[in-house]
Amino acid sequence: MTTLHILSHLDTFITTAMRIYALGGELFSITALLLCLNFLGNCVKNTYEAGYAFGKFYRRHLHKPLKWLLVHAIALIILLTQLAWEGAVVIYNNREEIRAAIYKAWKTFEKGFIYESPIYN
Repeated sequence: MTTLHILSHLDTFITTAMRIYALGGELFSITALLLCLNFLGNCVKNTYEAGYAFGKFYRRHLHKPLKWLLVHAIALIILLTQLAWEGAVVIYNNREEIRAAIYKAWKTFEKGFIYESPIYN
């Protein structure tokens, strides 16, 4: 066997090794893609099952109380808004009397902290 004869076999060996390497890379890529798709499919399935279970629990145990709470909370907000508006109107209409009463109360309070000499009156 000559060196040229050995080199010709080496070329086929290298070509075969490159084909096997390329095939291995393609198999690895396909396996990785399929594993990712399987993972995403399991995530979707588990999310659906969790949502379905929570939906059944919510409908069976929580829907009526939360609906009642929401309706009454909205009614309370409307009532408080109406009362606040009526209070603002009353305060605006009686603002002069309120200002006078506050001024009088302040002066009464202020007298408690002011010293008046009995000699210099």
